[in-house]
Amino acid sequence: MKLIIVNYHYIDDEQKYKSGIYPVSPERLSDQLDKIGKTFDFIGEKELLDVIEGKNNLSKNSCLITFDDGLRVQYERAVPILAAKKIPAIFFINTRPLSKGIACVVHKIHFLLTILPADAFLEKVLFYYKAIVGRALNEEELFKDRTVNYPDDEAATSQLKYLLNSYLEPDLSEQITDMIFRLYCDDEAEFCEKLYMSKEQLLTLRQNKLFSLGLHTASHIDISAFDKDKVAQDIMENYNYFQKYLSMDAVSGLSFPYGLVNEQVIRGKIEPLADTLGIKYALTTYKGINYDLNKPLFLKRFDANDVIGGKRPIVNF
Repeated sequence: MKLIIVNYHYIDDEQKYKSGIYPVSPERLSDQLDKIGKTFDFIGEKELLDVIEGKNNLSKNSCLITFDDGLRVQYERAVPILAAKKIPAIFFINTRPLSKGIACVVHKIHFLLTILPADAFLEKVLFYYKAIVGRALNEEELFKDRTVNYPDDEAATSQLKYLLNSYLEPDLSEQITDMIFRLYCDDEAEFCEKLYMSKEQLLTLRQNKLFSLGLHTASHIDISAFDKDKVAQDIMENYNYFQKYLSMDAVSGLSFPYGLVNEQVIRGKIEPLADTLGIKYALTTYKGINYDLNKPLFLKRFDANDVIGGKRPIVNF
């Protein structure tokens, strides 16, 4: 068995956003699906669950297409392409933007990167850090032992993402990001309406047998950075939205925000919750081919740019 899982986020004009979010254009998506389809059979959530539950086997080469974050551009630009080609996909949804009109911090960062040069954004982060903490950030110490790389980014963008996503405590990163975000957006609820799929769009996807919906936490929480109770609370909020507003009594899949969640974290924070909620599988962003499904809560996944048809393929099937 050889299963590749390929993940997408923004589906948009690649020239429109040259820094920060790096979308995949609808044209590239369509071409990429055609190229993948020459070697792999596309499967959906049902086929994945059948294998996990021992009811069936996959073909020699299988591919599962996924989308994270529940972005409106996925519905408007990817769904028509998938439907026309009859290719199944799973959409993993953050629900706090829908239930509370509060955008995920990571998407506020992406938004700011589309309107601010990265060096100017970084300068504002350092300014607000000093204002809140009372001292300047030691930049030399910050980047000395850096372990996270963003291969598409220019230096300032890469430093900025590392600072906000990995180095600072999550609560402090959120506070600083919100302060800068409010300089450029005065209506967060309206921002959410434009950026994320609506409840009605999610219901439409749910009713289409080609597509499935999965959990992505309510707020795009970093599961590795927060304690077990905080993680459980966020995932339960996510799950409860699916039950209340999408009438889904069972949700089988979870995609980890930020993705690099190790097996120890999964055992401690996710497995007990998965048993309670009936979650059958979970997706990381560790790159690799899944040769078996013996660890269904630790499945590997490629970014769209990593595979054939992407901007920087790293594997050749």
